[in-house]
Formats: sequence, structure tokens, C-alpha cells
Amino acid sequence: MTDESGEASGEQEFFDEDEATVVQSAFADGTFFDDRFRIDGVLGHGGMGTVFEACDLTDDSVVALKVLGAKRLPSEEARERFRRESQILLTLKHPCIVQLHALGQSPEGVPWIAMEKLEGQTLRERIEDRGSLQPHQVASILDATAEALESAHAAGVIHRDLKPDNIFLPVTGIPAAKILDFGLSSAIGSEKLTEQGVVLGTPRYMAPEQIASASAADARSDVYALGVILYEALAGRSPFAVSDHAQLLGAILQGKQTPLYELRPELPPALTAVLERAMSPRAEERYPGPALLADAFASAAGLRGSSLPPPPPRTPPTGHPSPTKRALPPLAIAFVVGVLLLACVALVLSAR
Repeated sequence: MTDESGEASGEQEFFDEDEATVVQSAFADGTFFDDRFRIDGVLGHGGMGTVFEACDLTDDSVVALKVLGAKRLPSEEARERFRRESQILLTLKHPCIVQLHALGQSPEGVPWIAMEKLEGQTLRERIEDRGSLQPHQVASILDATAEALESAHAAGVIHRDLKPDNIFLPVTGIPAAKILDFGLSSAIGSEKLTEQGVVLGTPRYMAPEQIASASAADARSDVYALGVILYEALAGRSPFAVSDHAQLLGAILQGKQTPLYELRPELPPALTAVLERAMSPRAEERYPGPALLADAFASAAGLRGSSLPPPPPRTPPTGHPSPTKRALPPLAIAFVVGVLLLACVALVLSAR
């Protein structure tokens, strides 16, 4: 601004001191990342990063862009897990597993993965929207999920974090389901990243051996998680009637689940037996792989024949007391509880 003489006034402030300063987030809608992507919105947040809807300017395709460290600086372990997820997605080329579009790292050192952008909803959202599902609806989702897991297991990859949030249902129904998020998966021959006593995964879907040690998880641990997922899809609620984490831990270790027939008495009784076998606290009592679980489920639901004889029901008809289930021995339970207590103490000490 100039004064009446036309010269600049040295006393004039360029900005009002009370004027608000606007700071734009590095990942706000409409901003650009790595000179390649235009950010168009947030799709979700997870332990391994934030997923954005983005436009890849190299070919104008719409992608799901997963960025590590969008909210805070990642640790070296997080970087390694992110790199491992990238390599796993490069390896697993299956129509029922989310497909990798591209991967890279920004000049600032921020790793990213661009995946296919899916239209539809997660199984979690489907259950919340519709409540309990019918066996034929669940069977198609299970078939696709089991097929994808068999492919992953054959490649030496264990997912370790299966849950309804990580099973996506495309709006077209083709395929019926896709598995998401291999951020916590393990691969045979890869370096061990999880420290002893660290619980890795979502507790409600974790098998007892995975709770005791993440590195102990194998294909049967994924089968256990599938069993819990199937129960929730059919019943509309968790198989564990608990109110806190301590009770949840005890229910998992002792195999204390509410029998499916108590919530859905109209369903074939054999379905209860199939789910109880899948969720057995003893790995050796479960189905060896997800395909066998899918086959047994469809047979029990009367949807197709099975090459396997149906498992004998472990629960009596309604109105009779349930037999005592085979739980883990007390020493094993004490060991797992001790491991979790040590993990909690370590977390408290590290936070100080």
C-alpha cells in the first residue's frame, strides 16, 4: 500500500495479526504425491498405513494408494513389513486377492503401494448392514476366500490377520470375495520380525498358538480365523460371549464358544460341528487347510456333495447339556497368559 505521496508506507503491515493461517495437509484431497498421484480421498486407516483413493497420472487409472507414514514416521520394522507386503502382493497373482498396480518410494523416502480400487463393501460392512447371512451366501464368500488362501499357503504365505474387515465383496459379485491387507502375513524363509511375547493380529480371530507366538502360526491358524468369520457371518455376532480381553483370552484358549445352533436353530446341525472343528483350540483337530473347510461347510449346508465324511457333531440337540470341550492343558494356558503379561509390561515400560 502507498501513502498520499505515492511512496510505500513502512508502517503498513502486510497481514493482519489476527488472520488465521491455513496449513494444507500433505495428503489433503486434491494434493499430489510423489509427482504421480492425485489424492482424491481417504479409504481407510490401518496399522501399516493409510489407504487413499488416488488417480495415477501416468495412465489416469483410479487406484487404492497405501502410504506408510502418512500420519507419523514409520519404524524400521514397519518399513520392513511394508516392503514384505509389497513383495507378497507381487508374488500372489490370484483373482481373489487384491491386485498390485505399482509400488515405489517418494523422494522423501515414503514407501507406497498402489492397488486396484475395488467397488463394494467389506464382509464386516455386509454383516452390519444385513445382520446374519444365509449359508448359501456365506458359502460363495468362503469358496473364494479359501481358494485365495490355498494359493497363498502354496506359496508359503500365512495371512495371520484374517477378519471380516479384510475380506472384500465386489459389487459385481465376480469374484465373490477378495482378500485384502497382507501387512501382518509371514512368508516361509523370510526373516523373523516379531519379538518374543509380542501379540500380532486381531485377538478375536487369533488361534491359541498364534497368541502364544506369532511365528507359530501356520495354515491351520488361518483356518481358525475363517471359522470365527463364518460364525459371525451366520450368527451376526461373535462366538465368544465375553465382556473384556481377559475373558476373551480364556474363551479362546479353552474353546468356549456359544454353539451356533443356540442362535440359529433353523440351520442344519452339521454346521455347528463344522465350525467347532474349525475353531478347535488344538491345531491338530482343525481342518488342515481352508479348501477342506469350504468343502465341509458346503456339504453340511446341503449345498453340494463332499469328498469327506461330515464330522460328527460335538454338541447335542437343543435342550441337552453340552459335553465338556477339549481345551488346552493348564500349563499351556499359564504359558500363554504369562507371555501376554510380559508383553503388557514391556509396552508399559517402553511408553515411559
